[in-house]
Amino acid sequence: MLVPNEKYGRLAIDSGAGFLAFVLSVSESHNRSNVKRSPLESIGEYRRLLAAMPERIALRLNVATAFDCPFEGRVAETNTIGLLDLLVPMRPQVELCLCDTTGRASPDQVGELFAVCMTRYPKISRWAFHAHDTYGMGLANIHSAWREGVRVFDASFAGLGGCPFAPGATSPGCFGAWVFLLESISIS
Repeated sequence: MLVPNEKYGRLAIDSGAGFLAFVLSVSESHNRSNVKRSPLESIGEYRRLLAAMPERIALRLNVATAFDCPFEGRVAETNTIGLLDLLVPMRPQVELCLCDTTGRASPDQVGELFAVCMTRYPKISRWAFHAHDTYGMGLANIHSAWREGVRVFDASFAGLGGCPFAPGATSPGCFGAWVFLLESISIS
């Protein structure tokens, strides 16, 4: 279950959810638009949720606007790493997903950020990538993440979806295209 704060995380746990996906944004403006609080307030929510969460529940940490913000533009790598420096020590046994919320990231930016993060946070259980295909870069960005060792990718069926708080962003990309790409590079 996707949870934006402690309250809904606790409700998900009480409802029997076995896998939670907590979301927060690197950029202040997107986090306020998306979950109605600052990134630091979201970090507090995450900390409290972790304290209340049984170890048996799997956790994914979605870091939105890791590359670009619809309101602030390109996000500095140091901003994403600064946020992760606060989050990762709380529970490194997570699936950590870097999100290209706007679809404006470039393959070199994706590869570089994953390379830096995977070296800096070696205890992360599993890495994931959430790409949007707004400018037709989704497949290239997935390939770049794959080359860095990422093996979990978000997609959508028939290209449906988007983000209501990222004006103009299209879907995470068509599931069939992602599968075709990943099967092609897995074979070669």
